[in-house]
Order: sequence, then C-alpha cells, then structure tokens
Amino acid sequence: MAERSVFISKSIYPYFEEIRVSIDWFGGFALSQKRKCQIGLHQNFLVNYPERKVLEISSSSLVSLGAKLSAMNLSKKTTSGITTVESAFQSSRVYRDGYDVIGPFPQYLFMEGRKCKKMVEQSVWNPMKTFSFYRKTV
Repeated sequence: MAERSVFISKSIYPYFEEIRVSIDWFGGFALSQKRKCQIGLHQNFLVNYPERKVLEISSSSLVSLGAKLSAMNLSKKTTSGITTVESAFQSSRVYRDGYDVIGPFPQYLFMEGRKCKKMVEQSVWNPMKTFSFYRKTV
C-alpha cells in the first residue's frame, strides 16, 4: 500500500484541498506498472468522491489535456525564447557546495525538460539552496 495526494480546486484561498488516497503500489519502471498505479488512484478517489472528475496533470496522464498541462510540456515565453516550465524550474536550481555556489544553469533553459532535468542532476550532488530565474532569487 501507498498513499498519494489528489488536489481539488477551490474558488477561495488556499484555492485547493489536498486529499490523501491509499492505493496498491505496483513497483517497477514499466509503463504498465505506472498505469496500474494511476488507475488505482483514480478508482480509489472516485469511490469517496463519485461526483468529481479526475484530471491527472502529468506527462504520463491518461488524458491528453493532462499531458499537455504537465511541466514537461507546458510552455513559458521568456525574453530569450520559449521554454518549458520543467526546464525553467530545473535550470533555476541553485546549490551550495561548502562555500561555493553551483547554479543556476541558464545554458540548460531551452533544452527539452527531461534532458534539462538529467543534466542538472548530473552536475550536482549537494542539497539545493534556492532558485534563481532571470536573476530573481526565490
């Protein structure tokens, strides 16, 4: 067994409600295993909330709109061009290695999301400190 979160949008602050859903976990890297977990999550959620509709927003969503809205596919226009939300997120990471600061990684900003994520992960093994996107630190 495992637990996953489902978020229900609301019209007032904090604009969402998090609901924890228990699912049977199917380990492994095969798409079929991932699909079993996804379907179980949707089914178990709908047992308690049958009036709701489920839209999973991920690149592996069962619904094309969910895949289009994922961070891997959702575009962001910048002053230098168009990137994905995933690449903007990954390339903005800043790490601390003792006294040295590593990142952000603007050279990765316009890479495909998965490749950008892999490049950043290969560059650093230290805890993340903050984000810096176009010199704005968060």
